[in-house]
Amino acid sequence: IMIIKANQRGKGYGKELLQAILNAKKGTIGLNCAQNNPQLLQFYASFNFKTVGSLVIGGHRYNHMQVEV
Repeated sequence: IMIIKANQRGKGYGKELLQAILNAKKGTIGLNCAQNNPQLLQFYASFNFKTVGSLVIGGHRYNHMQVEV
């Protein structure tokens, strides 16, 4: 789980953390992103994550997204 506090968003911390993960890993990286969060879906898409499925957890809908690195 990667969470950036609201008052720290927009400072590049999420990009730095995600880029470090992508740089450290080889293969397929997957994550789940709430479908009702278009800003976050766009953020992951900017790193070439693609939606490959969807799921419901606790009544909340998520896109399962993956990228190959």
